[in-house]
Amino acid sequence: MTPELLDTLVKVTSKALMEGAFVVTFQVDDEGPLAAPTVDVEVEMRPTAGIALVLDVSLPGPLAREMAANTLGEPDLGAVNDEDILGTALELANVLAGGIAREVTRDGALCRIESPRVCAQQSGPGHLAITLVADTGARVRVGLRPLAAGPA
Repeated sequence: MTPELLDTLVKVTSKALMEGAFVVTFQVDDEGPLAAPTVDVEVEMRPTAGIALVLDVSLPGPLAREMAANTLGEPDLGAVNDEDILGTALELANVLAGGIAREVTRDGALCRIESPRVCAQQSGPGHLAITLVADTGARVRVGLRPLAAGPA
């Protein structure tokens, strides 16, 4: 994975957060801890040419609730339930995967994007992550890793 792909990840994530959930973010080098509890989701991207990737998103619970409320146009954060929060996080992962897929599929290749799902926070060898800080101070982590070989 290239630095250009990570730059694209920053741009796609910042744009999606601003346009979809009205959350302004900026990238930071310090990967300090995310506020617990977190909402963690991932989605697989399988291009017909190139490397298959998994995109993962970790959101602190309060920011995920705010994003869900903003997305739903709900002024009362207390009216947002767990299903709304998870649905917003899954949709964010799907939107980000679509943006990244456009970048990893060149020369007419296609990319199948699987349904997003709940996961554990990711880290380790081969996992490249960016950390964005929202205007509220909440940290968002988005990462990419190669998809392990297995059935398509």
